[in-house]
Amino acid sequence: MVRGTNRPDRWTNLYISDPGQPLPAWLELRWLRPRRINRIEIFFDTDVNRHSRRALFVYPDCVKRYDVLVDRGGWQRVAGESDNYLRRVLDFPEGETSGVRLEMHETHGARSARVYEIRLYRETAG
Repeated sequence: MVRGTNRPDRWTNLYISDPGQPLPAWLELRWLRPRRINRIEIFFDTDVNRHSRRALFVYPDCVKRYDVLVDRGGWQRVAGESDNYLRRVLDFPEGETSGVRLEMHETHGARSARVYEIRLYRETAG
């Protein structure tokens, strides 16, 4: 999901899970032919417009605990984190996959999980 911006803007460009449904929530990306990937960039909502002077402040809507799964004839976990507070870039072993799923299990207090953008890559050694 690439909208060309990964911040608040003049239009809706943010996935927000249903606050009436309990977490986990998930986003799934699929394509017609399998692709080789080894990197995911996830732009969680970290409220880049908020300027808090409170020490160690973590935005409540930021996804705290999540898993990244790839479909290689069945879902396999390749990355994730249990105490996240940032937008993330995660590398994992390269492999062919027909889909990627981001499962968001917990936020820092909000009822909805929020994601601006997901980007997938096949990075080669430079």
